[in-house]
Amino acid sequence: MIHGTFYGVILISFLIGIGVQWYFREYLQLLILGHSIEVLFMVVLGWYQFGMLVLVPLLILWGIGLGAIYVMNRFA
Repeated sequence: MIHGTFYGVILISFLIGIGVQWYFREYLQLLILGHSIEVLFMVVLGWYQFGMLVLVPLLILWGIGLGAIYVMNRFA
């Protein structure tokens, strides 16, 4: 139950972050830095709660986010 809530909050914050990043899509380096810090912050928070269980899903979100940033920047 708690894992589902945690992953739900992570997914919602990720989607909000992608929405904000769409607004600033011309600034590729800034977006990559901001997204990496955002995911690192989620990893640190999740690590103290659940340990290794959060590492792979958040790395997947990080990869998806980087892909979305590159696509947004390409079509900006």
